[in-house]
Amino acid sequence: MLFRRASGVYHHLSQDLLPGLQTLLSLDKSPELTSSMATAMSLVCLAEAQAVTVRKAEQNMTSGSLVAKLHYGVVMFLEEAINLLQASSTDWIDISDKLKRFMTASSVLHEARCRRLIAEEFKKIERLGMAAGILRLVSRKAHLAKPPGDGTSKLVFKAEITALNEMLRKCEHENDFIWREKLPQPDEIPLMEGKKIVSAIPYKASGLWRELIFVV
Repeated sequence: MLFRRASGVYHHLSQDLLPGLQTLLSLDKSPELTSSMATAMSLVCLAEAQAVTVRKAEQNMTSGSLVAKLHYGVVMFLEEAINLLQASSTDWIDISDKLKRFMTASSVLHEARCRRLIAEEFKKIERLGMAAGILRLVSRKAHLAKPPGDGTSKLVFKAEITALNEMLRKCEHENDFIWREKLPQPDEIPLMEGKKIVSAIPYKASGLWRELIFVV
């Protein structure tokens, strides 16, 4: 719930507060004072909220196909945030490298988990070539992505990419020696389906505000 509340605060900033301040701010204002940055952060918070929901779904043994869609829903939130910031080259250049790495790596992480689940479904019906093709797409992205920060996040990212590459290796090996299914072209690979199930909690003043009266 905290991430959804945070998303609502950023949405309030982007829609109700920052637009009216733009004429008062200098041209070289920091990216944190732009509506696009606030909107992007609202989307990042929703991505984190959905990631929490995905973990709960996994703990409850929800079906693999649904969990895959939920993982890809996280990707959709993050890609929307990244595209929004990249549309404004100034915003993308000015934001911290750490935030860029976080958004990119988190998107790759959840796409990897989504594609591993989808590949597992193809393995069950002995479509090892298709499974390998699905995994190859995200494996290329993973090699280009930089792990987010240090510590636990970095370890989680590396562990997921290791699991992805190991699954890809096994699929390719089994397909080469047993099934010999032709690997699909990129346009033959099914598009990933995402499902967004979280939304921002609208911001409401907490009641702690007090009218200030200045005596001159």
